[in-house]
Amino acid sequence: MINPSKIKKTLFDIIDDMDKHAYLFSKRPGIDFSRRTKLPFGKMLSLIISMQGQSINKEL
Repeated sequence: MINPSKIKKTLFDIIDDMDKHAYLFSKRPGIDFSRRTKLPFGKMLSLIISMQGQSINKEL
C-alpha cells in the first residue's frame, strides 16, 4: 500500500535538494535566487505545487 506521508516526505526531500542547486534550474545562474528573498526557490516550488485549480498568474 502507498503511504501518503512517505510520498510527501520524498517530494519535500527532492525540493530541498533542488533548492541547494537552484542555479541549475534558473535562466540566469548566479543572478536568479542569489539573494535572500521573501520567496526563496524551495518555498516557491512548494507553493506552485500546492496551488489548486487556478492558473499561476491568478494564484499569485
